[in-house]
Amino acid sequence: QFLRRNWRGLALFVLLYVLAFAPLGFTYVKDPFTFFNRSRQVSIVHDVAEQDRLQPFAETIKRHLQMFTVRGDPNPRHNLPGKPMLDPITGAFLLLGTGWAIWRWRDHRRGLVMLWVGLTLLGGIFSRLDEAPQAYRTLTVTPAIALLVADSYSLVWRALLLPGRRYMLWRWLVTLLLGGGVIVACWMNYHVFFDQQARSPAVYAAFSPLENAVAQDVLVSKENATLYLSPRFYYFSPVQFFNFRPTRAVGFHLGPWTYSPFRALGGGLDAPGYALIQPATDLPIPDKGQDAVLLLDLDYQYLMPYFRWFYPRAAGEVVRDRVDKPLYYRILIPAVDIAGAVGKLYTGGGLRGRYFRGDAWQGAPFIERVDPFLKFAWPENDPLSGPFSVQWRGFLLAPADGRYYFRLEADDGVLFWMDDKVIARALTPNRANIAEAALHLSAGLHRIRIDYFQHGGAKSLSFYWQPPNEPWQPVEPEFLRAEEN
Repeated sequence: QFLRRNWRGLALFVLLYVLAFAPLGFTYVKDPFTFFNRSRQVSIVHDVAEQDRLQPFAETIKRHLQMFTVRGDPNPRHNLPGKPMLDPITGAFLLLGTGWAIWRWRDHRRGLVMLWVGLTLLGGIFSRLDEAPQAYRTLTVTPAIALLVADSYSLVWRALLLPGRRYMLWRWLVTLLLGGGVIVACWMNYHVFFDQQARSPAVYAAFSPLENAVAQDVLVSKENATLYLSPRFYYFSPVQFFNFRPTRAVGFHLGPWTYSPFRALGGGLDAPGYALIQPATDLPIPDKGQDAVLLLDLDYQYLMPYFRWFYPRAAGEVVRDRVDKPLYYRILIPAVDIAGAVGKLYTGGGLRGRYFRGDAWQGAPFIERVDPFLKFAWPENDPLSGPFSVQWRGFLLAPADGRYYFRLEADDGVLFWMDDKVIARALTPNRANIAEAALHLSAGLHRIRIDYFQHGGAKSLSFYWQPPNEPWQPVEPEFLRAEEN
């Protein structure tokens, strides 16, 4: 009877469903991996296989049956962790409505609703046990729950009206009772959603506060400053989404009026209004005649002395969220510093050497120059006769991430510094010394310093390295940057 009465509506439903699902269907046919991969990752089959029994399956069924009235989804993105999905009043009517629907299952209306509940709960039941109960993958059960609750309200209404159907006062009391229950249930839900859930630190942390804070900062800053983002922030999808502006207006003409939802056009995804920066290799930044704002990962706060070497007036701050958790590091560089820093990085390939009389690097240097190669073998009649000392300072450019090996061959003593730390030393006077070091370097610039002293006799110094997957070789000038005079 049902099918004969409703076959046209069912056919229309199937047609519209197929049309709506077609794009996904074509994707899954062409690339089945996209269909099966995620389900394989989150399937309860993993838990069953690990325990070699069906207990996880029984446990997840129990949790999903209890999630409406006992303990709900623990994921803060889906729910106030652990809070039942329904308030006590609605939950009580759901239990009543479910019992009534099971009792009257032959009524196709109630039978189909129970089938609806069972099928839509499977998305959570078949998920991993550590995610149960799962409110997100069972979201389509919500209308069925509403129908069951409404049906039980109707059942109670009719049951309470039977004894006093002739008395108007009784009818008003029943109306006030059930209406008051609806109002109290509404207030409970309002309190949970707009008060407890909105103020919960766990819920707040689950909704990407870092990505949203960076996106908001970009919106505010890019109009008045040149904006740079570290790689992780640059590719944040919320940053791209909230800052997207199309390259041309999108709207329509209506007589003399033109409507466009975008008042200021942008550059689309190719020119978002902010730039990518790798501070280790991209300083100094180009002079564009305005202040610059850098939004960087928190680790960059420890490199603030490096930034101030280029920009003395640069100001850095740790940006925190509303619960005082540090999110990212923000650096403001005045335009005047940017103009003065262009070309400051190096005066030529090599390291700046300061030569001192005596072997203690004291007093004023009597020679100061940029040495392209650190490979010396001074003859006895060299002007640097007698004890002397040298300090070479600057930056080493590591072309790639990896493990680097260094060797300094010196007569007499030598100290090797990297990023303001001594990593190798050989300080025995009047003999040939070798100082060796091995360390992992990230791609980019690293502050380097070599201290050399000479007591007398033979005078020599050679600086070698072995980059990743390369042979031993002298450090070429192209990988050295001299410190400013």
